[in-house]
Amino acid sequence: MDAYEAVIRFFTAEEQKEMRLFSSLHPTEIRIRTGRRGSVVCMSSEERFGDVTTPQSLMALISRMLEHSVYAWEDELGQGYFTLPFGVRVGITGRFKREAEETRLVAPTSLLVRIAREVKGASEKIRHVLVRDNILRSTLILSPPGMGKTTLLRDVCRMLGEEGKNVSLVDERGEIAAVKNGQAQLDAGDRTDVCEGVFKSQAIMMLIRSMAPDVIVLDEIGSKGDAQAIYEASRMGVCVVASAHAQTMEDALSRPMLSEIMKAGTFENICILKGKPGNVDKIYVFSEGKWRLNSSQAGL
Repeated sequence: MDAYEAVIRFFTAEEQKEMRLFSSLHPTEIRIRTGRRGSVVCMSSEERFGDVTTPQSLMALISRMLEHSVYAWEDELGQGYFTLPFGVRVGITGRFKREAEETRLVAPTSLLVRIAREVKGASEKIRHVLVRDNILRSTLILSPPGMGKTTLLRDVCRMLGEEGKNVSLVDERGEIAAVKNGQAQLDAGDRTDVCEGVFKSQAIMMLIRSMAPDVIVLDEIGSKGDAQAIYEASRMGVCVVASAHAQTMEDALSRPMLSEIMKAGTFENICILKGKPGNVDKIYVFSEGKWRLNSSQAGL
């Protein structure tokens, strides 16, 4: 069973029948909005299915996805997402309510289901960046959402494992390896140790102390604590491969959380994805205290 098939089983039997017609079109997202028909976003088209979504039918779908235990998922729902098997992230929005220190989802109105994909060999185009002169090089991958950062990182884990490196993967939301019952559902490599469900800043230090990694891989640097932990890991001699949301180098440097570690030389390379998922548009190398565009590697 692939990720798309695993997702559509939560829909009604009639909807599943329609949605299977799109399996060969390489689905990347499923969008559900109240007052609209559902849509399956594919690599080169967007396909409609089902009846107009009502608040009741949306809530029934969410309940099935959460195995009828919505209460047990309140923390995740309050953050605007939850994760299904096969590393499928479901974004959710609607009306929220702030109570004391907690945020609760009161009335959902939209879902965005992002289909996790395995692309074996996706990391080949940056292999020479990650391993240069037989030395691992810390690398930051930048792109807007939907450009394949998570897919690329998954294959980086696999590729570096094949290079004989011990890889520690911080999979906070369970999207990269998608561990279930102690077994990864997505191939992150035979030499990858996965730490799931823990804040990145905490997981990085745990893994350094307990797993002796050659490299730590993590998705979406999101807080100052994440950045500080990455900086400390680099000072301990551990290579880090991470991603963050940014449109351009200038965009990343304008964000204090990223700017500090970028200017400190924590990363030796920056790869920017742009245009289409997985496309490496630019590569920057940190040299003599400055980031310099490696023009010979642009547009890979």
